[in-house]
Amino acid sequence: MRHPISSGGCTILSQTLEIYGQTELRPRGSLKTAAPRELWVERSLPAAFEPSGLIAADTRRLWGEQDRLPDSIPDRLSDPDVVAVHKDETVWGGCVLGHYGHFLTESVSRLWPLLPEAELKGLPVVCTMQSKFPFAREWAQAFGIDVAELPERGVVRFMKMFVPDPAWRLNVWISPEIRDIHMHARQNLSVPPCDEAGVLWLSRSGLDRNSCAYDEVLLEWILRDHVTLIHPEQMTLVEQIAAVEASEVVAGIVGSAFHTLLMAAKLPTCVLLCPGGVQPAFLAQDLLLRTNGAFIHALSIAEMLRRRRGQSLGGYRVMIPETVRALGETVLPALLEDERLLCFAYPERFTSTIGEAVANDSLERMVARVLLDPYSFEARLKLAAAFECRELFSCALEQFLTVAELSDNGHVPSLLGASRMFDCLNQRSEASSMARQVLALDPSCRDALAYLANA
Repeated sequence: MRHPISSGGCTILSQTLEIYGQTELRPRGSLKTAAPRELWVERSLPAAFEPSGLIAADTRRLWGEQDRLPDSIPDRLSDPDVVAVHKDETVWGGCVLGHYGHFLTESVSRLWPLLPEAELKGLPVVCTMQSKFPFAREWAQAFGIDVAELPERGVVRFMKMFVPDPAWRLNVWISPEIRDIHMHARQNLSVPPCDEAGVLWLSRSGLDRNSCAYDEVLLEWILRDHVTLIHPEQMTLVEQIAAVEASEVVAGIVGSAFHTLLMAAKLPTCVLLCPGGVQPAFLAQDLLLRTNGAFIHALSIAEMLRRRRGQSLGGYRVMIPETVRALGETVLPALLEDERLLCFAYPERFTSTIGEAVANDSLERMVARVLLDPYSFEARLKLAAAFECRELFSCALEQFLTVAELSDNGHVPSLLGASRMFDCLNQRSEASSMARQVLALDPSCRDALAYLANA
């Protein structure tokens, strides 16, 4: 039976949040394994091929129900150079992706027949495009798979290869076996103890700028006394699992780090900040794990930035008032009980009775002005200067960079400010880059010249 992915325990906290599609929660035991047959494999390609040279359809990585291959993937092998023949039984594991979320959802999803007591346990697994990322090595060692060696170049003929269904085909189905796969790996990991956290915030603010939403650092400053903040990309796999298991709630901007929950023995509640729509994968996971997720429309598209920086989260801005109110209504009621924080939940009222306890020159008032007019250069530069005076350099840097990127023709004061903040954060290469951008706009700028002379 197909159901809308909004069914189950999840909560959609905004009628403007669109759900992109449907998915099927398959019952345990419904996955099948194709009988062993001859397949040809080349290390650099994400699928196996029939002896005829045509691609083997059941080995492909597919999103949704589309069958069209990307242009970069051939639909047949032309003049294959067969360099080896493998006569023993093997299992098709698929392509191993270097992307954290797709590794946990797709790259390991065919391994269920290799679980203890399963039909194909102990057989070698054939994987292509093998990832060298630490999390992939960490996971594979924990699961204990025997990966068949593939030559750097050429085709290997595997004479008896089983092809299991994937336990998770994104945007089509998810089955309980994906959880079984991860829990088998989890039991073989030595997860370190971790301090208990109420709300764990999965921050994206340490990623590349194109992967960060505007005002994410500002939101994290507002939430600083109410959440435990981590940067998952800076942690090992076991450290991420430990942090998730020690928390009551996991919250943050929607992204791959939430797939760590697949490996958590103790499951927290989830709160995900989303743009105008949410991909089925996150709702499907919530449906399977029963984490009672709350999905909040909290990212607003910034059109001119999206055109400049592509389709990533870098084209979005966090809607802070909506986020603070939604968190206050769900997992952080203290946000709406603190009079000073009401400036962030209701910035339009910061001059009324609600704001009387907040000084005019306070950071709270400056933040409220930015929230009222997110495209005001003046409000953002004043806030940046205030953060800089308090040595909150990451907060100041975000404001300076935002002004610089909002400007059509470059903005010397904000670029200079960003250069100073990068320097204060010991990111000298980035500081020099900002100084050079200043000189491209104003070749006589003494501050930029002085910095580069001393760099």
